[in-house]
Amino acid sequence: MPAVGVSAEARILTEVAGKEFKTSGHLASYAGPAPVTWRSGTSTRSDHHSRKGNKTLKRAFFLSAFVALKDPLRRTSHQPG
Repeated sequence: MPAVGVSAEARILTEVAGKEFKTSGHLASYAGPAPVTWRSGTSTRSDHHSRKGNKTLKRAFFLSAFVALKDPLRRTSHQPG
C-alpha cells in the first residue's frame, strides 16, 4: 500500500486479523479516525476527533498519513510509469 511501511502494515494486519468488515466504512468506524460532530438540542459543536475506536489501528493510519505528506509521489494513488 502506498505510504504504509512494513511495520505499520504489520500492525494494521495484526489488529484486523480474524475480523470481517463488510465495507471500508465499517473498517473506518472500527478504527475511529473519522471526525465526530457533537450536537445537543439546538447547539452544534464543530467536528472533533473521536476518542472511540481501536487506538493502535488509528495510530497506524495516522502515522502513515504523515509519511504520505512527506513524499509527493505517495500523495496520490497514481504512480508514474
